[in-house]
Amino acid sequence: MIMRIIRPKSGYFKRCTQLIHTRKLWCVFQPHTYTRTKALLPEFAQALKLADHVVLADIYAARETDNLGISSKDLQARIQELGTPCEYFPTFDEIEEFPAE
Repeated sequence: MIMRIIRPKSGYFKRCTQLIHTRKLWCVFQPHTYTRTKALLPEFAQALKLADHVVLADIYAARETDNLGISSKDLQARIQELGTPCEYFPTFDEIEEFPAE
C-alpha cells in the first residue's frame, strides 16, 4: 500500500491503519522542505507513530537550503520516543537494500 501524507492532522493515515489492521503497516516517508519539517515535526511524529515501522529518507529540500538545523534524524528521534521503530537512510538506494521483516 502506498500512502502520501498531505496534512499530518488529516486522519488519512489513521484510516489506512484501520483498513489493514490484520497486517503490519510499514511507512516510507520523505519530509518535504526544511521549513515544513521544522514547523510540523510534532504532528508528523504523531501521525507516523501509527505505523508499525517507519523508514525515513533525507528531507527533500526543493527550493531551500538547510539553515534551520533540522534533519530527518530529528523526526526519527521523535518517532522512536513515541515507541515506534524507525530507521533513517540518507539515500533511496539504502532504503531499497533495507530488509523488511
